Amino acid sequence: MNCSSKLTAEVEVAEIEAERSRESGLQEAAYWAKICAYAQGFPIAFGCTKEYRLGINFSDIAKKFGAGGLHHSSIFLQKIADAFDGNTSLKNLLLSDYFADAMASKEAGLRKAVVLAAQSGIPAPSIFSALAYFDG
Repeated sequence: MNCSSKLTAEVEVAEIEAERSRESGLQEAAYWAKICAYAQGFPIAFGCTKEYRLGINFSDIAKKFGAGGLHHSSIFLQKIADAFDGNTSLKNLLLSDYFADAMASKEAGLRKAVVLAAQSGIPAPSIFSALAYFDG
């Protein structure tokens, strides 16, 4: 292998690794945004339940949503059910152990994805608002 071929191969490997890093960041950002959406939605439902004395069990709701869904969605919703089963007075999913850990482990990916989208002029309101919610 000559010098030119070796340099080309090294550049291609670096480009592939950079692409994988971007893809991983985008996947983490999407998961983050999904967690934030649920974290924002459940307190609203909790407030309505309390105000109107509905007696809704949030663990049951998550289980019912997950029963007819896709496999990955069902796993995610089961994690929500587990969070509410573990703490029936949970006010925000971000305060549960599982989701707090998930958010912490994926925070860098979300921030990278927000920067990449903003620099590229790509509208990505769900990940932008997820970061704003978390930081706010």
